[in-house]
Amino acid sequence: MSGDIGQDRFTGLAERFIVQNTSILNLALVQHGVITLVHPFEENRHLIGFDLRNNENQWPVLERAQQTGQVTVQGPVQLLQGKTGLVVRTPVAAFGPGAEPSEVTRIVSVVVDVNAVLQGALQQQEAADGDDHSLQVGLTAAWTGAGTVGSPGVFGNDPVVAFVSAPGNTMKLGVVPDLGWANGYRIAWLPDLGIALAALIALAALRVLRQHRDERNKARQQLNMAIETLPDGFVLYDNEDRLVVCNEKYREIYSASAEAMVPGARFEDILRVGLDKGQYARAVGREEEWLAERLAAHGEANSTIEQQLNDGRWLRIFERQTPDGGRVGVRVDITQLKRHQAELEASNANLRKALAQRDLAEQRFSDVAQLSKDWFWEMDKDLRFTFLSDSYLSNDVAFLLGNTRREAYEGFPEVFETADWDWLDEKERAHEPFRDFIYRAIGATADDKWIRTSGVPVFDANGAFAGYRGVGSDVSDVYNALREAEAANAAKTEFLNVMTHELRTPLTVVLGYNALMAQPGLLPSVKALENMIRTGNLTPESAVHHIDLVKQEIAKFAGKMELAGKHLLNLINDLLDLAKIEAGKLNIEPGIVELEPAIDFVADQLTETARKKSLELDIETGGGLVLADEMRLRQILINLVGNALKFTEKGHVTIRTEQLGDQMVFHIEDSGCGIPKEKLGTIFEKFDQVDPSGTREKGGTGLGLSISKQLVEQQGGELTVTSEVGVGSTFTFTLPMPPNAPAEGAAA
Repeated sequence: MSGDIGQDRFTGLAERFIVQNTSILNLALVQHGVITLVHPFEENRHLIGFDLRNNENQWPVLERAQQTGQVTVQGPVQLLQGKTGLVVRTPVAAFGPGAEPSEVTRIVSVVVDVNAVLQGALQQQEAADGDDHSLQVGLTAAWTGAGTVGSPGVFGNDPVVAFVSAPGNTMKLGVVPDLGWANGYRIAWLPDLGIALAALIALAALRVLRQHRDERNKARQQLNMAIETLPDGFVLYDNEDRLVVCNEKYREIYSASAEAMVPGARFEDILRVGLDKGQYARAVGREEEWLAERLAAHGEANSTIEQQLNDGRWLRIFERQTPDGGRVGVRVDITQLKRHQAELEASNANLRKALAQRDLAEQRFSDVAQLSKDWFWEMDKDLRFTFLSDSYLSNDVAFLLGNTRREAYEGFPEVFETADWDWLDEKERAHEPFRDFIYRAIGATADDKWIRTSGVPVFDANGAFAGYRGVGSDVSDVYNALREAEAANAAKTEFLNVMTHELRTPLTVVLGYNALMAQPGLLPSVKALENMIRTGNLTPESAVHHIDLVKQEIAKFAGKMELAGKHLLNLINDLLDLAKIEAGKLNIEPGIVELEPAIDFVADQLTETARKKSLELDIETGGGLVLADEMRLRQILINLVGNALKFTEKGHVTIRTEQLGDQMVFHIEDSGCGIPKEKLGTIFEKFDQVDPSGTREKGGTGLGLSISKQLVEQQGGELTVTSEVGVGSTFTFTLPMPPNAPAEGAAA
């Protein structure tokens, strides 16, 4: 069967076939096990698409026919229509070069009316014998007795039996007289009846094959006629590069080597004949080199080359690979075209140079457009976008096409709040160039990109305004980096302001009280003592009293200086810790740490602070062990608990621990002012403070929480916070427990 056919053509072929044999019920075309075409169509259309590979009765026989390429007869078998019948399967192969069949791809199935075949064979035999006895005939599978068709009960009445051989199958034929064997009737011609039946079945198969052959020959003739009708040279080589067919035009073009163009000749051998006769103008003097180049192009089979012959003619050669690995080629005579081309090239050398430069410029434009975050655009005189170049942002800005900017962003009003659009409108109304207009396409592009655009007006040959041409850029990275840098700079500025305040306050205390102590004569207690001495009123008792006053005043000043010094020391330690952490040089020395002593130490350090603010400092822990650097654990707790005490004016601060799996969880809870939601995301960042203003109520550098978080993480834990304004905050961090550590609260 030649090529793909549709249902209409299949129906036409089938109808002609059935007319010749009325015992055929229907035909079907099976491709790769699936029914694709049927006839008659209406009553069998439900079978289209049916996969016979799922039918255990029919698929083995169908598969055997496909693998062997031999006609097979199956039956009697249960048909898909529900009846029992015979199926003649004729393999159909695709024919390749030289009319050699290749792999079987399709099967034509012919369903035969068994009863009609039986009656036809019976009538044919009776007519030949002149016998007028009425008989019952049955047909079944030879060895299994499955799928009996014909008269019911034949094989239960001691029939005369004959075996019918058909391609790929053997069936058992049984016959009994209607009146039974009591009348002494004997059937001597039953084997002849079997032969007649087999002949009818074989005839059906032969008719399918004949139809197939006729179709193939017709298609072959049509192909040959089409090839010879072509105005250009046509040639086909097989997968071994041997000539299959070529038309007369091809032989005429290569007349010098035409004698070598016989089916089966190798392409290289034909070329060598042409080389020997000087047929190829560009090969003269470099024959072997030319041959290698020509064979390489031929091997690629995807080339279009030009070839000059020795008589001055020029050919354009098209070669492509066929699905089976062969080569198909067309030779077009372009001699006239080449002459015109030579004339054009001679008179338009400058034009070609200009075109080449233009092509190069366009390629540069295209390459830049595709790789860059920039895109080029054009507007018409109504300020509507008519062109946007390809770029990696093509999808993001494609919505501009056909619209003005105002129209395109009409559904995104926030866009017009990000830049001075009135200024741009004035520029465009005045037909003036503009540069670096930057706006944010909020909602209109992915990630609300920042876009920079510049444009120049375009005027036609008469000086009339024709629109704008310009460039757009995605500057989101620059703007986001700028904003991050500004935020970081602002944070550092705030930090410097805080540090200035934090350092100046204790230094003022230290320097002020140090100035007084450097001039003790200015102290009120010293002045009073000196006055008593000068007036002679100093007695031993009053001397002791005034000396005590001097000591108390000096001690008070020294105490304030000590507090200020400790505050300065804490600031310096925080800065040193931060520098070590950022440099990766902070040493963590983990060990097994008992919780109770570590927490008690922190409580002792901060109890006085809690007492002064009338706060309850509670500890809820069942003890236990953690794997941590004890000094750093204390530092974390002091930072978190001290922070809680700082921001709590009434109520309590609680240190609570619990064991979760192999982690010890620490909770620092307070009933303080809480942290606003917008600050929770940045509370652990360097220099961040809940109140960064210069008039803030609480002191601190904003480094404590950042340092604490990094100390926790460097010990394998995690620090988080939950908070509600006006209710309080809970800082939670985890640390790993040592292997095989006893559970919290367990007896040691």
